[in-house]
Amino acid sequence: MARQYITVARAQQNKYLANVSTSILETRIKAASELVYRYCDNDFTVNTYTDVLDGNGLDWIQLRQVHITSLTSCSIVSGNTTDTIDTSDLSYDAGTGRVGFAEGNSASTNIFYKGFQNITIVYGAGEDPIPEDVQEATVQIVYALSENNDSEQSPAITEEQMGEYKWKRGGTGQSTAIPQTAQDLLFGHVRFEV
Repeated sequence: MARQYITVARAQQNKYLANVSTSILETRIKAASELVYRYCDNDFTVNTYTDVLDGNGLDWIQLRQVHITSLTSCSIVSGNTTDTIDTSDLSYDAGTGRVGFAEGNSASTNIFYKGFQNITIVYGAGEDPIPEDVQEATVQIVYALSENNDSEQSPAITEEQMGEYKWKRGGTGQSTAIPQTAQDLLFGHVRFEV
């Protein structure tokens, strides 16, 4: 899935990107959005996600995405039995990505049985609009990746590698794809394991 956390018009609000061609910006925006996704370990686009998870034996489970907007389905496999859990028997914390059994539920089980990839949950998640600090960080990364960058502090790209999205700048040997200011903007959105 190609992520795109900003539009070309949003990128062009940066005076250094205002005259960069649309096709170059579109490519850089996708690369920058992927970098933001990997850095934060969280996707901000509103979408439907299917997580296949290892059961933990608890009454709650952590989903891959945060900012949950809805639950569509849940199934739990234990041995040769598959329990389909009605989503009304579940509750979720939209900010943390946790799903648990609701108080007074009528489900056939109240735990996510331990197992290897035995839990399947389909859900909606994402943010609309994408937070402004995430958008601004994406713009800064697009700028850092831009070949038309005239700044002495961020010279034009001299090397590019698509696998793992690493770029090198003028002979320093350091990857500066995510400038420190963008990292600072994204810090509150980085997902830490719980």
